[in-house]
Amino acid sequence: VKGSPEALRPLLRADCTPAWFDRTYTELAEQGMRVLALAYKWVDAGNRPAAGAASRAWVESDLVFCGFVAFRCRVRADSAMVVRSLRESDHAVAMITGDASLTALHVAGETALCVGGGGPAAAYVLSVAEGGVRWLPAHAASALKPLPFEAARMRELSAAHTLVVTEAALEAADEAIWQHVDCVQVFARMSPQGKGKVIRMIQKHHGKHVFMCGDGGNDVGALKQADVGMALLSGYGNINTADGAAAAPPEAEAVAAAASGGGGGDSDAQAQQQQQQQQPSSEDALNARAVALRSRQVEAQKKIKAGMAVKQKECKANMQGEWLQEELAARAARGEATGFMGQMAAMKATTMRMQRELREEQRRLAALYGQVYDEEKTKKKAGSPAEMLEEMMGGGGDAAAAGGGPPLVRPGDASVAAPFTSRAPSVASVILLIRQGRCTLLSALQQRQIMVLQCLITAYVLAGLSLEGARSSERQMMASSWLIMIASLAFSYSQPVERMHRVRPLRSLFHPAVIISTAGQAAIHLFCMVRAVSMSTAAMGPEKLREVAEFHRRVRIGELEQAKAMAADASAEEGLDEDPLAAFWSLWSAPFLPNLLNTVVFLVETAQIVAVLFVNYKGRPWMKGVLENHALFLSVFACAASVAVCAWGVSPQLNGLIHLAPFPDDTFRWHVMGLVALSLVGTFLWDRLCTLLFSPRIAGAMLEAARATRPRDLLPVFMMAAKVAAGVALLFMGDIFVIMGAYWLYRKYSSSSSSSNVPAPAAAAAAAPATPAVAGRAAGTARRPQQ
Repeated sequence: VKGSPEALRPLLRADCTPAWFDRTYTELAEQGMRVLALAYKWVDAGNRPAAGAASRAWVESDLVFCGFVAFRCRVRADSAMVVRSLRESDHAVAMITGDASLTALHVAGETALCVGGGGPAAAYVLSVAEGGVRWLPAHAASALKPLPFEAARMRELSAAHTLVVTEAALEAADEAIWQHVDCVQVFARMSPQGKGKVIRMIQKHHGKHVFMCGDGGNDVGALKQADVGMALLSGYGNINTADGAAAAPPEAEAVAAAASGGGGGDSDAQAQQQQQQQQPSSEDALNARAVALRSRQVEAQKKIKAGMAVKQKECKANMQGEWLQEELAARAARGEATGFMGQMAAMKATTMRMQRELREEQRRLAALYGQVYDEEKTKKKAGSPAEMLEEMMGGGGDAAAAGGGPPLVRPGDASVAAPFTSRAPSVASVILLIRQGRCTLLSALQQRQIMVLQCLITAYVLAGLSLEGARSSERQMMASSWLIMIASLAFSYSQPVERMHRVRPLRSLFHPAVIISTAGQAAIHLFCMVRAVSMSTAAMGPEKLREVAEFHRRVRIGELEQAKAMAADASAEEGLDEDPLAAFWSLWSAPFLPNLLNTVVFLVETAQIVAVLFVNYKGRPWMKGVLENHALFLSVFACAASVAVCAWGVSPQLNGLIHLAPFPDDTFRWHVMGLVALSLVGTFLWDRLCTLLFSPRIAGAMLEAARATRPRDLLPVFMMAAKVAAGVALLFMGDIFVIMGAYWLYRKYSSSSSSSNVPAPAAAAAAAPATPAVAGRAAGTARRPQQ
């Protein structure tokens, strides 16, 4: 019989329970061991019951103790950095596991889950005692004294001590414990149902969102109950463990040392001060480690590619010479034909042999160079590729997938229940998922604001022009749509930042800071548009307005007649594809009468669309700022500059090309530019004022990010603008050889730059941000047991 020591001890015979039973089990568990007790019962002919008469209670009674089996599961090397990063960004982190209390507490100490300065030695375990539950010191040698259980004091107690509870203690305590269950750092000896209940109570009593990580079938219920669940694939063994991981780069070690500070965990005040002062954090160390891993992976891929090229050349030489002769000799020995058809069959056999050789070589190189997490371990085994191949094919599991070799993924039950699955032997995907979740949440919120404002602006523009008998020019719409489309696409493809902020972004369109800001922006834009229409109609006068209306009436009549003629000829031209160039030229050459009303409305509308994109793009500290989103910044800047150039008539030929009428005088021009400035500056100030009034923490975070901007941050924008200008100049030159040469040089420069500055690997799909993060299975411990 095998089982946990506390469950097996009551089943042992009194004379077969050694005195060192409890002491040995406690010592092993305090070292982080998973301990199983073994026992047996000898049944001979004298005491053997009749067939089918033996009950389980009889079989599992009066057992003889055999001993303990202890397993050590090493902790992933970056788990502590991930936990510290989550706490520095104001996420509450806890561990929920089925392991014993002391084992779970040891893992918590290794992964920076313990609070206070004492670590596991200053932890309390909620234990079931006669008459209820009480807090007992986790370690027998601790100087702590037992404390009575009071649910109201749990939060105060958790500030200085790590709290460990078991499912039995949770059930034995009064219901008030669920009001403070978020104070617990370690949940041990939890069943699958108990894990789900803990998450449900956190959601119910505290209104928090829970992020759950798990790797086994016993985590399925918790993964489904959590707001966000991420499955961790098993089978990686000791890859990326604390004692087997490759050394981090010097910059990562320095950042990690500055971030940890030697303590068990940073307090909220220390983490906030650290972020305000832009000091290195655990997340910076995690980013540096990710960059180093990515660099190693690139180097490994280069070595594998070079090795495969050498092997392929060798196989081709052998296939045309030695292998072909061997195959022909073998066919002759078997009495088969060696003529033309025989040679063709021999060629086929040698080709298949070459494919087998290449596959074996690819596996050998993947085992030799593909392990980027434990580089030192790979170097030690470099002289025995066959041994590494055997480990990778058998016990190594997904080692190849982690290091860039052939993926051997075993999803398991957790992947079925969780919406996200991490293939890496690490819990660092939690950080990437939260970053991308915040970026996606903010992008969706901003796009809804922009959609509302753009619809209102477009609706009034169409109404204002239609009431006066005017309309927009096709050339104007094409000219502005190109740049606005680029800005909209760049807006949609925003990227997350490399560091999570302690302040969460707004998540509801109906938050006062969002809905009042949107309403105020709409009022400002509509006021400017109404003013622009009234100014234009007053300057044009009734006669000019009637002329414009009559012109467009005749144009519509001509369009209707043309449509009837095209409908009559549709049967004759059925099946013929329309020429895109002809369709473009038809729109470009459509008749239009330039007028002041259309010109002013076009300029003000374009400026307002630019203002909507610029004002409602929040950027840092949750996503890349507008200066880092080069396509967005350049397209918005080009739109704003084009409006100013057209308003001042810098190029009359350009104005005539897009059907813009000249302004009557400079006074009118200044009034129009004043409306443009009001749309841009007024909406910006109004939006930031609403944020300051209704969400001061958000305003403070945005101001903090703005203060961190330096003049050197503009250099990449200028470089991107120079690249765009150079590309446009090359296109206007029309020399295909010059264009191809410039493209080749640019690709060569880009490849050399990317190899010297490798980015961090991308994360999984985006999801909504979650807090607190509840990490299951001992915060990403290795799954291979070692005795």
